[in-house]
Amino acid sequence: MEILVFNKSQDAFLAPTLTLSEFRCQCDHSECTRTLVLAATVKSFQCLRRAFNQPIQVNSAFRCQIHNKEVGGIDTSFHKTGSAMDLRPVGDFTVEELDRLEELAILYFDTVLRYEGFIHCHNLGDTFRQVTDTEQ
Repeated sequence: MEILVFNKSQDAFLAPTLTLSEFRCQCDHSECTRTLVLAATVKSFQCLRRAFNQPIQVNSAFRCQIHNKEVGGIDTSFHKTGSAMDLRPVGDFTVEELDRLEELAILYFDTVLRYEGFIHCHNLGDTFRQVTDTEQ
């Protein structure tokens, strides 16, 4: 599987309904200069968004090592490789809507974990490819 590496300052559509800004690390640390994106995770998310047929909020996707530690993420977090996303329905949502999101996510992601108010989804992968500004 392919992991793409973007400069943090870049912006692009990763898929028809997913932007790089939704996926990038949300920290302001000067050391955080890139965004890793597992292509399979983007594909899984796009399939999930289509199947769910209502907006999905990305709470967290890629996290740099510093930010991951700050939010209590484990050292082996899939967020650090661009392989994970924390998701929830947009706005005020019901437990039934979160249940449905979880049930559908299981169809598209390797792992889905339920937490209070969101689901964590991830895929596996280990091949890196640098994406330059000229490819955008």
